[in-house]
Amino acid sequence: MSDFDIAKARANFPALKSGYIFGDNAGGSQVTQSVVDRISDYLLNTNVQLGADYSVSVESTRRSMNEAPTEAAKLFNAKSPSEIVFAQSSTLNLDNLSRGLESDIKPGDEFIITTEHEANAGPWKKLAARTGAVLKVWEATPTVADNPYSLSLKIEELLPLFQ
Repeated sequence: MSDFDIAKARANFPALKSGYIFGDNAGGSQVTQSVVDRISDYLLNTNVQLGADYSVSVESTRRSMNEAPTEAAKLFNAKSPSEIVFAQSSTLNLDNLSRGLESDIKPGDEFIITTEHEANAGPWKKLAARTGAVLKVWEATPTVADNPYSLSLKIEELLPLFQ
């Protein structure tokens, strides 16, 4: 039996107290109380123009530009904070990435995408349309017949896409 305390974990997510799980999209992802507290602290105490020379801006710049990438690098096991990029959304990050790669993409180059969310598919669909690249879809497989959110990506369905 696991020592994981599911009730304790759930208690960290204030939104779950409503009795609903808001799992409709990435933009609606729920966060823990500690994240709410950090965002509130930032907005209430250091939400100012970054890079200015007055004390609150210096502190806000340090937290946003130095501390945040360093902590994210630890979380994602990045070699360096320089590997971390922040943007307004996953969709915007992937769109920027696809545009940055565009000059290297040739007609016939292939992308394999999943389609469970527009952020994972949209930028690559647009890039393929702009460059003549080929788009292949790794389809998710339902795992529970009456639960449309219960999906699995099976490696045996991915491998043929490489041929």
